[in-house]
Amino acid sequence: CMFLSRNFEKKKRLFLICMELCTAVLLFMDALAWAYRGVDGTVGFYMVRISNFMTFFSSDVLFLLYHLYMCYYLFPESKKIPRRVWIVCLIAVISMVLVVVSQFTGLYYTFDAHNTYSRSAMHPLSLIIPLCGEVLDLSLLIQYRKKISKTVFTCLLSYMVLPLIAVIALLFFYGISLMNIAVNISMVLIFVAAVVEQSNELAQKEAQMCDMKIAL
Repeated sequence: CMFLSRNFEKKKRLFLICMELCTAVLLFMDALAWAYRGVDGTVGFYMVRISNFMTFFSSDVLFLLYHLYMCYYLFPESKKIPRRVWIVCLIAVISMVLVVVSQFTGLYYTFDAHNTYSRSAMHPLSLIIPLCGEVLDLSLLIQYRKKISKTVFTCLLSYMVLPLIAVIALLFFYGISLMNIAVNISMVLIFVAAVVEQSNELAQKEAQMCDMKIAL
């Protein structure tokens, strides 16, 4: 829908397309990671490692894209950007670098001889680091919430709230990709919010044109 639509502002449309594509990659790689978990052979060896790496890495890339998209709404004037914005960008980059490092050190996860995935002792770090960035994003969203509509605010907030609920649920239902499902639902909500907002803007422009015609 985003590819076909031409009514969105160019930068906003680009952000949405990148976020939705990144979400698609995240879900597809997560599915492959589960499909090839414990599969012996050369194909299983490479697929389970590539898919798990891409799942972790695309999750961090998505977090950075979400952060930039939120800043696009909150700070249309680039001259007035709080320091927290750059700190969150740095956190996202650090998180991505650590995912790469984990491929050679087993920082977050390891694989046994049968290509079975298992979490390492430092795995919680992969959640804690992005969580620190999300806390800063939450503070920005609440502080500057008056700059955006309630619909956009709620959908942007869902990216932080739904994964948090998923983390709590994982304490009782480990073995299901609730985090990635929660992120996907949030991205759908953000897409819907963008469509609703665009429809409202088009309706306002039509009303203004109608008023101008009447005035003329």
